[in-house]
Amino acid sequence: MVLVWQIVTGTILVFYYRTETPFERVQYIMYEVRFGWAVRIFHFNGARLFLFLVYLHILKALIYTSYKLVKV
Repeated sequence: MVLVWQIVTGTILVFYYRTETPFERVQYIMYEVRFGWAVRIFHFNGARLFLFLVYLHILKALIYTSYKLVKV
């Protein structure tokens, strides 16, 4: 679900972003685009949540030693 949220908010942000002036474009998204600040914050916090969940998943595999169940 978090990955889908990242794709949706990233797609919205990419419509307003251009690479020739990155800082100015981010400022434009934050202050000029309607609810651009909210979309950017949701995208930023979604990335942090996604990484946290990936680390939690790795930790679970280490605790339950499920990586040993794979037969090669």
